[in-house]
Amino acid sequence: MNISKLKQITLNKSLKYVRIWTIALITLLFVNTTYAQRPGYLELLGNVQQDGKGLEGAEIKVMKGSENSDNLLSSAGGKFIFNLDLGHLYTIVFSKNGTITKSVLVDTKVPESYENQIFSFKFKIDLFKAPEGVEQPKEAAPPVTKLGYSEAYEDFDYDPEYSKSRKVEMDVVKQKMAQEVIKQEALRAKAEEKARQDSIAQAKKEELAAEKARRDSLDKVREQQKIEEAKLAAIEREKTDSIAKETARQSAVAALIAAKEKATQDSLVAVEKIRLQAEAAEKARLQAEKDSLARIEEKAKQDSILLAKEKKNKKHWLAVKPNKIRSTKLVKKQRLPKLLVKHARKKFLIHLM
Repeated sequence: MNISKLKQITLNKSLKYVRIWTIALITLLFVNTTYAQRPGYLELLGNVQQDGKGLEGAEIKVMKGSENSDNLLSSAGGKFIFNLDLGHLYTIVFSKNGTITKSVLVDTKVPESYENQIFSFKFKIDLFKAPEGVEQPKEAAPPVTKLGYSEAYEDFDYDPEYSKSRKVEMDVVKQKMAQEVIKQEALRAKAEEKARQDSIAQAKKEELAAEKARRDSLDKVREQQKIEEAKLAAIEREKTDSIAKETARQSAVAALIAAKEKATQDSLVAVEKIRLQAEAAEKARLQAEKDSLARIEEKAKQDSILLAKEKKNKKHWLAVKPNKIRSTKLVKKQRLPKLLVKHARKKFLIHLM
């Protein structure tokens, strides 16, 4: 039973491979038939140039009769490539802003035996500069060349006679346009130089204005700084004056206190001096009074001694005189010392007053 299953699996795989190969063969036959039925075409490729350099971004319009069948732009280096169906008349228009527009007439009609063949043709086209504001010259309107099938070459080629005559005409147009471009470039250069000089003058003017504005700003800043410095100086002076006034006030207060203290001290000294003077005067008065009393007493003593002497001296005299005279004189002598003492005290009291 296992062997039968193995045979069945092998048979199934074989049938699977047969189906795959069958499908592949049918597909290959279909593709070959399709390619065999595909019509031929003309491949156009080349470069759009200006002054010998590739011109990128040139517009290429493909007109199939009067119908616009395609639009494209030249790539880097001015390269382009596109296909044209056989059996038709095409006008290929090349243009770009600031250049003279050119066109190429292409007739893709070929013999019936070549209708399924692929052709390729390569060429360059020069778009020279056009003056600004100048209309497209009438001489540049016709195609600059014609391409068509050449039975001699069995390929596509230029129409030599037409291309030669158009080249002469376009060279004249190019020369005229170049002269106009030179004039315009000279005028543009002059205008640009004037604009540059004006720009330089304007820049200098603006620079001077900016410098003046900067100086004015600096002057204002300096003036403001001076004002601020003056304010600060005034504040500082006011502060200094305030300190000086406060110092003077404190000095005045200190001087007043010192004067008061000095006056107090002077007053105390004066009082003490007066007291001492009073004491001295009192001592002097007492001493004077004492001295006066001493002098009086001394005088009284001397007077007493003198009287005693006189008394002694007159005893002898009295012994001789009558008793009456002696008695009278004796009484007078006894009263005299008392009168002298009374007179001396009265004189001393008057002196103290």
